[in-house]
Amino acid sequence: MRNVRPGHSRDSFMIGIFPLARNVDMFVDSLDLGYDYDDMLFGKHAHNHMPPIRAYV
Repeated sequence: MRNVRPGHSRDSFMIGIFPLARNVDMFVDSLDLGYDYDDMLFGKHAHNHMPPIRAYV
């Protein structure tokens, strides 16, 4: 993945978990849990000070 801090991508290993587990192994999509967000804009600005983008257009 691009533009992701080290350790924050879905294929990064989580620290302190043994046997080794990746982020993707521990978290599921919100749709799999039965809920969804109406508005995918999070916060006023993203971490790079640019306006946030919509995930679903």
